[in-house]
Amino acid sequence: MNKIKKILFVVLLIGIFCWVLYDWSDWKIEMNQEKVLSDEKNYTEPAGESEKPGAAIDPQTLVWEKALSNAPWGPRDSQGGIVFDGKMWIFGGLRGFPEAENNYGVAPHFNDIWSSEDGANWILEKEHAAWSPRRSMSVEYFKGKLWMFGGWSTTTGYRTGIWVSDDAVNWKQVLKDAPWGGREGQTSAVFQGKLWMFGGLSFGARLGDQNLKNDVWNSEDGIHWNLVTENAGWAPRYDHGTAVFQDKLWVAGGVGDGKAMNDVWSSSDGVNWVLENGNAPWEERHGMPLVNYKDRLWLVSGWGTVNEAGTQDVWYSANGKDWQKAGIDFSWPGREDHEVMVFQDKLWVMAGMGPFWVWNSDVWYSDFGR
Repeated sequence: MNKIKKILFVVLLIGIFCWVLYDWSDWKIEMNQEKVLSDEKNYTEPAGESEKPGAAIDPQTLVWEKALSNAPWGPRDSQGGIVFDGKMWIFGGLRGFPEAENNYGVAPHFNDIWSSEDGANWILEKEHAAWSPRRSMSVEYFKGKLWMFGGWSTTTGYRTGIWVSDDAVNWKQVLKDAPWGGREGQTSAVFQGKLWMFGGLSFGARLGDQNLKNDVWNSEDGIHWNLVTENAGWAPRYDHGTAVFQDKLWVAGGVGDGKAMNDVWSSSDGVNWVLENGNAPWEERHGMPLVNYKDRLWLVSGWGTVNEAGTQDVWYSANGKDWQKAGIDFSWPGREDHEVMVFQDKLWVMAGMGPFWVWNSDVWYSDFGR
C-alpha cells in the first residue's frame, strides 16, 4: 500500500511540474508577442528611406492645404531640412531682404534647430547649435546618424567640416577639412550604402568670379571621401535638384554660367551619366527640390527664367524622361531654396524666397482626390 502511495505521489509531482512548465512557456510566448507588438508600435522608419506606399493617387487632383501661415522659425531660405525620428526638422538658413539682393553676407544667418510632429506646431530644440550660422548646407541620414556638410557662413565663409548627430540637436565635428573644398549650392544623397555630394559653387575674391563644379564625391563612412569623377556628364551647376529613384541617382535643372537649366540626368554608379531629357517641359529653373514620392519623381517650384520669380507649379514623372504638370490648385506662392519633405505619406512645402524678394515662413501639405 505504501508503495502505491509513493507511486501516486511521484505521478502527482510530475503532473504539477508539467503543468507549471506548460503555463510558464505559454506566458513567455505571450510576453514575446506583446514585446513584438510594442516594438512595432514604437518603430520609427529611418529618414532617407521611402515612405511606405499608401493609397494610389492621381497627380492631376493635387491640391494643397495650409498647415501654418507663419511658423515660429520665421521667414528664411537655404535652410537644411530632413525627416528624422518621426518629425520634420529645420536647420539654420538665412533671412534676406531686398537690399541684400546682391550681398547675402549682410543678411542674418542662423544656426537654430526646429522640429515638428505635425507641421503646425514647431519646437525650438536649440537656438544656437555647435556649428556656426550657415546656409545651403547638406543634411542626410546615413548609418544611423544625421550628417551635415557644405554651405556658407557669415562668420567663417565656405564650410569644409563634417558634423554628426545622434539626435538632431547635439552635434559633433568629426572632420575639419573635407577634400572636396568649400562650396554651397551642392546637392547630396544616400545611395548604395554611401554618402554622395554633387556639384555646387564657390565665389572667388571678386564678386561674380564663380568656381562652378560638376564633380561627384562619395564616402563609405562620412569621413573618408573619394572623388568619383571630376567632370560628370552634366554641365557645372549649383542649386540643382537631386534624388534617388528607381535605383539610380538623378540630377535635374540648376544654374550655371549665368543660365538656368531644364535638363534631366541619371546614373547607376555616379560615374557614367545618361541624358534622360535635354529639354524637359518645365521652365528652366534653379533652387528647386527633387523628391521621390509615390513611385514618381517630383519637382516642386523653383526660380524660373521667364518672370525671374518663383514658379507656382509642380511636375512629376514616372520614368524621369516624360514629365507632366500636376495639380489643379496652387495656393502657395512660387519660391526657391525652399524645403520639400515626404512626411506622413504627404508632400510638405515650407520656407523659401518668393517673388519680389519676399521670404516665406508658411507650411503646406499635399492632398489628392478632390
